[in-house]
Amino acid sequence: VLKADAGWEGSFVGELLSQVAAAPPILVGPTATLQEVVDRLVAGNVGCVLVVVQGKLVGIFSERDLLLKVGDRYPELKSSPIREFMTPDPETLPPDATIAWAMNRMDVGGFRHIPIVQEGHPLALVSVRDLIRHLGTHYLAPSA
Repeated sequence: VLKADAGWEGSFVGELLSQVAAAPPILVGPTATLQEVVDRLVAGNVGCVLVVVQGKLVGIFSERDLLLKVGDRYPELKSSPIREFMTPDPETLPPDATIAWAMNRMDVGGFRHIPIVQEGHPLALVSVRDLIRHLGTHYLAPSA
C-alpha cells in the first residue's frame, strides 16, 4: 500500500541517488585474475566489482559477465586478467542524478548495477536491489 502522504510522484522523481544506502564498491585492478575477482564476489556477497586504474573507473565485471563470457571455461581461464572479461567504460551516473533517472538507465541498458562516479572516481555502486529496498522503506507502508 502506498503511503498517501508520501508524495510518490513529486519526491520520488526528484530524489537523489546519494540518498540511497549502498555498500561501498569493491575495487580491483585490471590485472587481477578472474579467480581473485570471483573470490571477492563470493566473499563480499556482491554481484559485481568495479575495475579501476589509478582510482579511475575503467570497467565493471558482474556475475552476468562470468556466466556469458566465461561460463564453463572457468578452470582454464581463472588465471587470466579480469580486463579480458570486464565490460569496459560502463555507463555511470553522478551522485546528483535522481533515482528515477538511474532506474530508467538500468532498464533501458538492461543492467542491474550502475556506478556512481565523480570526475571518473567511483563513489558508490547502486544495484536494483538497493533501489527496491530504498523505495520499499520510504514509500511503502506495511499492510494492516
